Amino acid sequence: EGLGRDYGVALLKWAEIEGRKLEHERTVAHAIGHYLETESHRLRAKTLSGYKQSAAYLIAVFGKMDLSEVTPNHVYEYLKRGGNVQANRDKALLSAVYTTARSWGWYCGDNPAKGIRRNPEFARTRYVTDVELAKLIACASPQLACIILFSYLTGMREGDVLNVRLADLVDDGIRVVQSKTGKVQMIEWSD
Repeated sequence: EGLGRDYGVALLKWAEIEGRKLEHERTVAHAIGHYLETESHRLRAKTLSGYKQSAAYLIAVFGKMDLSEVTPNHVYEYLKRGGNVQANRDKALLSAVYTTARSWGWYCGDNPAKGIRRNPEFARTRYVTDVELAKLIACASPQLACIILFSYLTGMREGDVLNVRLADLVDDGIRVVQSKTGKVQMIEWSD
């Protein structure tokens, strides 16, 4: 039986197969797979998607190691070599896996990812110029041009823009529940 084309689904199936074979072993790969399988219902879709990507990177480096073999130095070196925002996301998954593995009784030591300083992240400082925006809109299909302009005018996140419904349009403006923060935001109409 194949593992499927979707990497996340394949990873879960692989973890299930490995889990049956290695019930007494507690590898990082096994723990990541079990975490994604058992905790996916608690995660937002975008977080789960990011975790599946992080799982691939982490398993390539730490997958065969027993949970007890990973040290804070390993995590530090991983972050140092990764040197980017993705490595920070990977560390977040690794930390969550270790925290949850303790509650499963799979691991009783300290979380090796805890207390390790993340790579610095910087907010974007470059904005699209009026000329660039005009060129983008000119090249886009009419539907995409409308979405681009709407995004530009409202400053909303991509996912929030794509989730706007007619019911969100009220007398005062556009009522949005931000997907990232859960906060309600009113974008007022202008003339």
